[in-house]
Parts: sequence; structure tokens; C-alpha cells
Amino acid sequence: MGRFSTTVHIKNNADRMRFVNTFCDVMKKRGFVPCAEDEAAQSYLFAFGEGWVTLANEDYKDNPKKSSDDIREMSAALKTSAFSVEVVDSDFAIMTLCAPNGTEDRVVVGDGSGYDVPEMAGDRKRWEPLLADGKTWEQFSEAAAAQEVFVEDALGKVADVLGIDPYYIDADHDEVSEKADGNNNITAFYFKKAKSMSLNAAFVKVFGEALEPLGFKKIKYKYPYFVRIVGGEIINILTYMKMKGHPIVDGYEREDCSQYEIVCKIETVYSPKIDLPTEHLERHSSFLSKREIYGREHMFDLDKNYWKKIVNYFPYKLGDENLTISGLEDAVDLTKQILLPALDSAVDLDSYLDFHYKFNNTSLSLGYKHGSYENLKKYDGLVKIKVDTTSDSYLKRKDRYRIREFDKDVEAYKKTYANDPKRLAHYLEDVEEKKKKYISKGYDREIFANKMFDDKEWQEKALEELERRKAENTEILRSYGLDI
Repeated sequence: MGRFSTTVHIKNNADRMRFVNTFCDVMKKRGFVPCAEDEAAQSYLFAFGEGWVTLANEDYKDNPKKSSDDIREMSAALKTSAFSVEVVDSDFAIMTLCAPNGTEDRVVVGDGSGYDVPEMAGDRKRWEPLLADGKTWEQFSEAAAAQEVFVEDALGKVADVLGIDPYYIDADHDEVSEKADGNNNITAFYFKKAKSMSLNAAFVKVFGEALEPLGFKKIKYKYPYFVRIVGGEIINILTYMKMKGHPIVDGYEREDCSQYEIVCKIETVYSPKIDLPTEHLERHSSFLSKREIYGREHMFDLDKNYWKKIVNYFPYKLGDENLTISGLEDAVDLTKQILLPALDSAVDLDSYLDFHYKFNNTSLSLGYKHGSYENLKKYDGLVKIKVDTTSDSYLKRKDRYRIREFDKDVEAYKKTYANDPKRLAHYLEDVEEKKKKYISKGYDREIFANKMFDDKEWQEKALEELERRKAENTEILRSYGLDI
């Protein structure tokens, strides 16, 4: 039985330290870091020669793709040429050259016809620059075409023309290792699987770089929340949330990847309590996503093409740092386009109420009941007492957004039942009836509002409660490492 082996040779245009560091960088991108021999998942031997470095790896023989990856990535990283030598049963060998731009060329040494491998003499323009001083293309071609009983003998002649020690031209890992003892030109390198970057760590890295210049700060908390204080009263909160299901990503099996969404919310120092979810990866109704914000912002002028772009969640895969970082970079772009402008719209308590009525489904309950003060602590709508000082202001704000919801229904029905006039007329009539009933209750709401604003004792109690909340929430925010 003849010889089967694969060896890699890299044209060395750098000093030894730079070569080693470059290779370590290549391995790092693959998810491996240097380690001790007893920890190694991958081991290489480097044999440094005159103008060439020979790489030997135990996996080359059974995994030709590994040698192909090594020549491609090292030639690109060092801006040099590299080639592999694959010996098949001592009958023939395929020398595969990779240039710095990724193009490849092949030379077949020996006779591969028995394996249906055609003759390949190689591209002179790619191989000639690699020849040793004083050697010619004709000598290279003659050596490659030599018909020897064992192809190893022909490879020895090719090695001489290239300036490579003939011993190493087709040496496998064991053969290089035999030369290692006491040889300063042969070095072993060991690599272990690097600890995969978690989604948390990747999120903090990518979003930290994007958000911190905008005033956000990663708080001291078990989960990664970025928080920004605006005007001493408004609190912007942004994080991510894992979502069920699997995204469709080119080049990946669907089940290989998981997905997440970037979400945000606005609180105030007057909220009942700044209470971030103890498990932020679970869905929390008060957080808003890009789809919710864009949908409510553009309920009448939805750009369907843009909607298709933003409707999907973002992909990640544990152990695949490239996919995870790429997904987060896309998430940053859409966050800047959609979430941040919405957060930026709330600069004080007045605009905070506009934000809330515009984007949130939940109500801001006042909890007013004449003469009742015991339940004030649980109502989030008390902040309106700090903003709306008249019943007229209170009613206008509420009506503006409630009527807007009716208009939204009208537009939706017109699109849905455009080809069914009878049904459309029925639904539009129903909406108009609801709108009239709501408006007709304005008198009752006005009476309620007047009572609320006339009840000075209730207002005093509400304002006391707001100040208590502010003091409590301020301490919570300071415990998160925020300056307030």
C-alpha cells in the first residue's frame, strides 16, 4: 500500500513572530485559542525553512478541507501564496496553490489517470514567482512531469526547484515530529476551543459601543440593561429578549439558530416602582419592539417593503461569533432607525404622556375615587397630576389618542374590505356608532375630571405619593450605578 498524506507550505514574507501571531489570529476566528499540550483539541507543527514554513496537522490526511482552509486563510492574512500537497497512494500528488486574492491553481505530479484525475501543469504566472533563486519554470515543469515509480521521488525534485527541504515536501505530522527534538526550526502549537461568546456578552459589546455615546449606561444588574436618565425624571430602558422559534438564515439549518428581539420602554421616577424584570429574557408586556413602534407610528402609511425588512427577529448561534455579531450590528442599525427616535421624543413628563398614549396599550390609571387614599401606591397614572393641571388638558390628551384609535379602525376596514362595499359600510357604521358613544360620554368624563381636580385633599395625597416614589426610585437607580 502506498502513501497517503497532506502537507501545507506557506511562502513566508514575515518574521517568525508575526507568522505565529497571524496564525493564532486565524485560529481565534475559528473559535480556538493557544493552550498547553494536555488541553489541546488541535495541534500543529511548524517547520521554518528558507523562505517557507511547512505546516503539519494530524487531521490533514482525513480532512482535506482543513488544509484547504489553512492555505486560503493564511495566504489572505499574510498576503502571500500557500499550497498544499496531497499524496494519493504514492501514485500521484495534487499541489493546490492559493493566492492572496483567493484564486486557486493546481499541478498534478505523477500519473493520476487511474483515478480519473486529468493532467494539470499549472499556471506559470502563479507558480514562477515562488521558485528558488536561479531556478526556472522549465525545471519546475520537468520535475512535476517526471514519471517515477513513487511520486514522492518526483516531489523531491519539485521541492528542490521551490527551495523547500525535500524531507518536508510531503511530510505528515508524525514525520515532522520526528525531526523536532533539538531542532529550533520546528515548533509545536496547541489550541483549545475558546469559550463561546454568549449573547449577553456580545450584546453588551456591540450595543455598548453604540449606546454609550448617546448617554446610555449599562447598569449594575444581573441582566444587560442599558439605561439613560433624561432631565432627571425620564428613564429610557433598552435590552434584548429571547424569542421562541428559529430564524431563517442563509447558509444555516433553521434549527441551528435561535432568535431575539431588541426592546425598550420608558419609565419615570414617579412610576410605582422601577422594577426591571428579574428575568429579562422572558416576554414583558410593557416593553416595545421595533415592530410595535413602527406599526403604531405609521398606522396609516405603512411601508410594506420596510415592514418586511423589520418584521423578523435577529439570529444568533452559540459558538458562532460571526453570526451573533452580524445580527447585533443589524439590530443596532434598526434600533437607531426606529427605537431611539421614539425614546428621544420623550424629554419631559408632558412628552412622556404623549409617548405613552401613542405607543402603549396599557392605561395610566389614576385610581381616583372620592375620599379614598389607601390604594394610591399602585396607580401609575398619578404622574398626570404633575402634568395636567386642568381638566381641559386631561380630557384633550385622552381624547386625542382615543379618537386616533377609531381612525385607525376606519383605515384598517377600508383596506380589508375594499372589495366588499356592503360589509365595509357595515363596519364603518359600527365604528361611527362607537365613536359617537365615546364622544357623548365626554360630559361624564368632564364631571369626573372636575371632581378629581377639585379634590384638593386627594391631589395633595397624590403629590405626596409621587415624591415618595421619586425618593425610592432614585435610590434604586443609584444602586444600579446611575448618577441621578
